[in-house]
Amino acid sequence: MVKKRLLLVGSLVLAVIFFLNGCTNGAWDDLGRNPPDRGLLHELRTSGMKNPTSNGYVVEVSTSDGEIVSGQSETLLLAVKDEAGKPVNRFTEDMTKLFHFIIVSRDLSIFAHIHPEFNENGTFEIQHQFPFAGDFLLISEFIPAGKELTVHKQWITLPGTSRANSSVSPDSSSTKTIDDVVVTLSTMPDSDELKAGQMVMLNFQLTDKNSGKPIADVEPFLGTRGHAVILDSSADRYLHVHAMDGMGGGSNVMFHTEFPAAGLYKIWGQFQVNGKVIVAPFVLQVK
Repeated sequence: MVKKRLLLVGSLVLAVIFFLNGCTNGAWDDLGRNPPDRGLLHELRTSGMKNPTSNGYVVEVSTSDGEIVSGQSETLLLAVKDEAGKPVNRFTEDMTKLFHFIIVSRDLSIFAHIHPEFNENGTFEIQHQFPFAGDFLLISEFIPAGKELTVHKQWITLPGTSRANSSVSPDSSSTKTIDDVVVTLSTMPDSDELKAGQMVMLNFQLTDKNSGKPIADVEPFLGTRGHAVILDSSADRYLHVHAMDGMGGGSNVMFHTEFPAAGLYKIWGQFQVNGKVIVAPFVLQVK
């Protein structure tokens, strides 16, 4: 009962926030001029990743045999260099890991979020198999020691005959089933009212497919209850947000974000249930 009351209070507070954002611009502008430095509104304004940048760093990707080939397991070596071209070999953990490596195909049909191992020679190493030839976006997230979070993006093209790209279109259903977990995405404002530059709440509810009961034990994953990676349909705009501490609860995992421009966006929600990470993809239209 207490949990239900807390969730209800949280929902009412969020409704007030969105009322301020959508209906009384003056009130929201006041918050913009005098932003709070604590509490829920402060959390909402600072929890999303804003303006990801490479900060002058580059990530060089290589393999032991020179060329990355699709359809076979590859050992990828990732070397970070600063803007002067010098190797970087000291890093600070971000969400329990030194390096987050995200791989997405051009048509957004393939997604992987991997955590390379750090070698003594200062490079990171992973094993990965690209399923087909064509273009892939490689996104590297890391924090050089004493510096800010860095996001480096680069495209690679794997040789061979590329398959036809899948189209990206809004989902007709807000529910997906992944490994016996039913994931339902709801948004505030509603999905058909999403606008660029608007504060948006994403709520993922996880339910057991077999019992139909909510999954109350969503486990911590990389330091939080969930991660959401977001790309627009051209893979130009990128967001990586973490579940909001103190919001949601039980089977609900809540995120805050802002879509920077109108268009289609694909969201990969990542959660851990019974020791296994599940990835729930959804496509939303933003006006």
